[in-house]
Amino acid sequence: MFRTILVKEEQRPLQRILWRDSKSEPLKCIQLKTVTYGTKCAPYLACRTLRMLAGQHKEEYPEAADIIESECYMDDFLSGADTLDQAQQVCSQLIEVLQKGNFVLHKWTTNEPQLLTNAVSTNDDTVYDFTPSAAVKTLGVKWLPQSDALTTAIPELQQFELTKRNILSAIAKIYDPIGILAPTVIIAKILMQDIWKAKIDWDMVIPEDLQRTWLEFQANLPELKNINVPRYYFSDIPTWITLIGFSDASAKTFGAVVYFRATYPNKEPTCSLVMAKTRKANIKDQIARDDGKRPDGMSLIPGRMGRALVWDATCADTLAASYISATTTSKQARAAANYEFITCGVESLGLPDKFKDILKCQHRFTADHNG
Repeated sequence: MFRTILVKEEQRPLQRILWRDSKSEPLKCIQLKTVTYGTKCAPYLACRTLRMLAGQHKEEYPEAADIIESECYMDDFLSGADTLDQAQQVCSQLIEVLQKGNFVLHKWTTNEPQLLTNAVSTNDDTVYDFTPSAAVKTLGVKWLPQSDALTTAIPELQQFELTKRNILSAIAKIYDPIGILAPTVIIAKILMQDIWKAKIDWDMVIPEDLQRTWLEFQANLPELKNINVPRYYFSDIPTWITLIGFSDASAKTFGAVVYFRATYPNKEPTCSLVMAKTRKANIKDQIARDDGKRPDGMSLIPGRMGRALVWDATCADTLAASYISATTTSKQARAAANYEFITCGVESLGLPDKFKDILKCQHRFTADHNG
């Protein structure tokens, strides 16, 4: 991608380097003409060039321009549509507008093979060759195109010395932004907190009781590879969407999970996971609970409390409205739909903007820049 973008001639002297092929040759001064890997400004210049290209051709290719501006992540595009015809039109527009800047898309993947046949050139250089069980990483999340499901990348952990440093490094390798593995990952978080409470140095081997907990956790990690969730929230255009949130807490942890429940005119309702979050309780609060008092001296009363808030779609938070606006294919359908929001603490979940668009369209495709 970078080598496709020329730098202005008056700026090229800033990209001069000394070079020679062997020690016996004299040094040469080379002036680089294109955006160069490794420079701090390179990512900005690349993204700025794409946005300028989209702005120049926005009237001619409106859908492609919107994708470049809002659904492009460095050199990857993740987008889709509610119908196959719309997806084909989007792909065609995207290919044409990028060709005007001499950008070529490759590594196409989709959950609809017909899209590759009709809208995308299917030579070996542009289509990603995947088997039915193969997964493609999209923003760190593994996507199974054949089954159109999302899963997580479980690290292959080798045997290592059980120190605080090594265990923390191993836990950090479990990347699960959606929270598919939240009930399992919290076990590792609790263990890490117990190690901190034991006041163990970074390179000191942890006690045997904590070692047993970690080894049991590590032994069960491969089982998590079989867990996946549907990427697409709905089975059709819904007439009613309910956002349902659950939360609970214990002395050591607290967590929340949010689901979409959708109803349709002629189909059974569906329920889909949106996001889950778990966190450890603060160590000081745990100590206070052990004493029966809060840090401020107030007595603690055991019990459980739940709350439910109902929001109308017109005043709901941006997170939910953003998902729902993409589930209808026309203004008439959006106007006819009714939405009900039921949640408990949803605003604290903090779903990253970049993950919204992964989940919203029925026909999905990804592509990468060539070069």
